[in-house]
Amino acid sequence: MKIKDFIRDFSPWIIFQFVVGFNLFDVEKAAIISLLAVLIFCFEGIKKYFILDWGTLLFFVLLSFGKFLPFYSWIETHPTLTSNGALSLIIWCSILLQNPFTLQYAKEKVDVATAKNPQFIRMNYILSFIWAGTLTAMTIFSFYSDYFAKNSLVMNDILPITLIILAIHFTKLFPQYYKRKHQK
Repeated sequence: MKIKDFIRDFSPWIIFQFVVGFNLFDVEKAAIISLLAVLIFCFEGIKKYFILDWGTLLFFVLLSFGKFLPFYSWIETHPTLTSNGALSLIIWCSILLQNPFTLQYAKEKVDVATAKNPQFIRMNYILSFIWAGTLTAMTIFSFYSDYFAKNSLVMNDILPITLIILAIHFTKLFPQYYKRKHQK
């Protein structure tokens, strides 16, 4: 995964975090801005029924009509926890549906034989598990920060950013390592 691909695929989530994190707009307006980003950056994935893109679309559509949700006041108080939890859930669902989100993107960059190769599929399960674990940990950090350590620089910024950087590097380096290890 190239950095530009990561930024494109996760741009609605990045935009949402940025907008609510700096209090530029309320959650509902941030969701509408992120929904526009989904339609601009994730439209191809939506057309191809990619789980990450569809989950992202559904999340931001729901949040755009947030005022109608019975638990909207909780979402307004915990937007980072909500978005990290939702993204984590989407990634875990892709794994449970036996269609890990990284595999959907990776299949587009390889030939049909490689896409059906069990080692290639397993490698993408591992990558998706890494991302699911990363987002789950970030959700836990958000929960801890919201309920026990308000405005904690470590829990809100340092640990999540470090995890994302590590997950990006792992995603970038692991496929070459895995291929070398499993070459016949």
